[in-house]
Amino acid sequence: MTILPLFLFLLAFGLLAVLPAAPAKAVGSGYWKLISLIAAALLVFATRFAFDRDLLSLYRDRHGAQGFWKGVECLGVAGCLVGTLGVLGLASAGRERVAGLVLGLALASGAVGLTAQGIGFGRNFGFSAALTTATVGGLLLSSLVLGSVLGGMLLGHWYLVRPGLSFRYLELMTGLIIAALVLRLALSTAVGVSCLGAGLAYNGSELQDLLERDPVPLLARAAFGFVGPLVLAVMTWQTVKLKANQPATGLLYACVVVVLAGELVGTYVLAARHLPL
Repeated sequence: MTILPLFLFLLAFGLLAVLPAAPAKAVGSGYWKLISLIAAALLVFATRFAFDRDLLSLYRDRHGAQGFWKGVECLGVAGCLVGTLGVLGLASAGRERVAGLVLGLALASGAVGLTAQGIGFGRNFGFSAALTTATVGGLLLSSLVLGSVLGGMLLGHWYLVRPGLSFRYLELMTGLIIAALVLRLALSTAVGVSCLGAGLAYNGSELQDLLERDPVPLLARAAFGFVGPLVLAVMTWQTVKLKANQPATGLLYACVVVVLAGELVGTYVLAARHLPL
């Protein structure tokens, strides 16, 4: 996948991944329909932009290891899309329990697709086993960051639809945002230190080159991907504790904008500069 399709896939998978934090029986099936509809649209765009090139490369390397992982990636994304459409249909029909089971299948399929994508990056860029593992983990965590922030903002709006809804769900979503950001920051820091100190594959020189010649992407990644979102997420957490829904939703709006920018830069740094930061 290129930068845009990968980014759309990360966002869609993340939205689906945080749905269990807002059970359909508690928040209403309408929220699940909204999230699954957005995720399905993102997945359709991602597959439309990516699959022509991916399937062509799969055919050309159909007997090689790269072709195998590309095939697994395509099947994973397609399975995630089919599962998401199933969740949308079942939630619309009021079948919340079955929708939850189908959601689990969609998430499993999407996780396989993301894992194959990370392994594919590792093979293409000559990553070590450790750096390939970090790439897979980074993709999964980035997806969780994106999904929890956007899902939390939409959940904040959902309190206008269901005024009596308990604030514990928005509190849980905010906690997920903070936890995902902290874990993603820890992984990125570990990768950066390892690349500079141990020189994993050729990525130490790549990071050094970015620091010396073009530090703007790294500065943008740090500011929009970690510092800004963490500050806004902590402020949101404190606001939710006060049961102030509108200010919390406003802060989540700002957090969505910052996180989208930060993760888009992170996707660029991975795809173009071969660094899973």
